[in-house]
Amino acid sequence: MKWVIRVAFLWILFFCWVSAFAADSRISLFSRGTADAALLINEGKKTLLIAGGAPPGGGATSADCFVKVDVLSKKGDSYYEGKLSAVHNSIANLDERYVAGRHAGVYMFHQSIRVGGVQIGGLCADDIDFSGRYLELGKEDRRYREVFLYYAGMMHENAIYLIGINDFESAVRDLRPFADNYSSDWLDSKEGREVLVPLIGDYGFAAQSLGDDTRAVSVFEKIVKIDPKRVVTWLNLADSYWNLGVLAKAKDAYGRYISMMNARGLMSQIPPRAYSRTAGD
Repeated sequence: MKWVIRVAFLWILFFCWVSAFAADSRISLFSRGTADAALLINEGKKTLLIAGGAPPGGGATSADCFVKVDVLSKKGDSYYEGKLSAVHNSIANLDERYVAGRHAGVYMFHQSIRVGGVQIGGLCADDIDFSGRYLELGKEDRRYREVFLYYAGMMHENAIYLIGINDFESAVRDLRPFADNYSSDWLDSKEGREVLVPLIGDYGFAAQSLGDDTRAVSVFEKIVKIDPKRVVTWLNLADSYWNLGVLAKAKDAYGRYISMMNARGLMSQIPPRAYSRTAGD
């Protein structure tokens, strides 16, 4: 009997460890003067984002360029390689056909990375070069927040595209490192709220669309605390409560949503389920 209990206990520890690893979501930011980079780690998978423009030096300057390098895998001592991935935001509009067969390499060191071999020919202006050493930005660095919000905004734009084509899994994967790792005091600024609140909301919506209502509820509850006047979030929150069988909270959230829509003169846009579920059906 003791042997059975011990084995069961070890299995519980194992699954807890696996769950903790699977829940891992981190972001590291780097800068090189004319370009910045973000390394996203989500459930053990690494994605590198690089954005920047041409080197300074007079004359006309090139437009910024943005690339996404997915699923970096280790190829040698500190060296990783990955393939360029499709990305859609206000800087880059790159379908799979443009990035197919293109790769990038990066050496990862303590507090720095060295990027090389990014195959951006034809994707970026000729004078843009992402190669070189990037130094990690500490959270106390004055540029950390600026760079974080920049990449959050760019990846949110990409996620909106993904949600539009019903690729909710990719949207969750791209948004999660930002939704999990922002500093709460950034929400005190207008810029921080304008970038983060919609991002977190769409992260919750994408999770809800995948049937992950438990995660969605935790996200939506944060949003209504930050911005209780965000009408659509009350509907999303109510739907996830309902799906989880938390009916009392669902009815309250539906009621708040209906009241706010009525106050805005938008009664005709209220979905029938909000009325029927508030009534108890």
